[in-house]
Amino acid sequence: MVTIEEEPVQEEVPAKANKSDTLEHAEPLASTETATSESDKGSKSPCSAPDAAASSAKRFLWEPAKSSSDIDLNILEPLDGSVPRIKTPLITVQEGMIEKQIIVEGKGEPPEGHAKCFVHFLAWVKDSTEERIEDTRSEKEPVQIVLGQDKPHLQGVAGGLRSMRPGERSLLHINWKMAYGEQGNFSFPHVAPRSDLIYDIELFDYEPEDDEMPRADMTFEERCRQADKRRHAGNELFKDGNHDRAISKYNVALSYFGESFMFQLEGLDKYKNQANAIRLPIHLNLAACHLKKDQFSEVIVNCTE
Repeated sequence: MVTIEEEPVQEEVPAKANKSDTLEHAEPLASTETATSESDKGSKSPCSAPDAAASSAKRFLWEPAKSSSDIDLNILEPLDGSVPRIKTPLITVQEGMIEKQIIVEGKGEPPEGHAKCFVHFLAWVKDSTEERIEDTRSEKEPVQIVLGQDKPHLQGVAGGLRSMRPGERSLLHINWKMAYGEQGNFSFPHVAPRSDLIYDIELFDYEPEDDEMPRADMTFEERCRQADKRRHAGNELFKDGNHDRAISKYNVALSYFGESFMFQLEGLDKYKNQANAIRLPIHLNLAACHLKKDQFSEVIVNCTE
């Protein structure tokens, strides 16, 4: 179990809030001992917010894209599952094969070699953009794509990722030759032969090639170690005021405890409590980062996990 010093900075809270309702434990560097005691009690997150905030957001058909620079990117994001409407210019990534439109700019250097990329993406067939064929957000935590070791139908995605910077979100336009090819795919997802695809993809972060074993082969203890390692890296970034990169690191940390993996721990209280002792501080740290950026809907999401 790893315990590090509490972050001294605390966020202001409404005067009527009880001490247990404050965000002081949401600051990065939260102790895993605190998280364990809370999870053992089965209590709700101290940051729980009224349902009214979430319901009010659902009244709108369109939402503006979020940008760390607060620049109007001329994007409308439909809530009906269709492709976002973007007016940013097309950028050629690979002639005749991959083009992209940047939705949110990233920072840093693009991934190289066999880097492990942590992403979320939505996909559509270009000729049928009303209904998406894939959505990795159902896993909540980011999925991992290893460049150079990707599946054949993800060649175009991998090529697009090599042009992206951490934190970047882009719309990739991919030729069928770098997707499901001439045969298409008749299982899930169903893709007709020679179908060009569109991906709305966000690169949270990436890590250079290393000797880490594939996620599926990791023991429970190894997952915990790797997640806690990323949590500490996020804490350091937060202390330096680099909230965007801290968010990326925290999301990578959470990817070691995806929804399907946590489902496997049902009934195994000892292991589930250990996992939650790591997950809960990460979610609270994420909430603190988003609070610094005035991204209140994200604060609510992480405080209600």
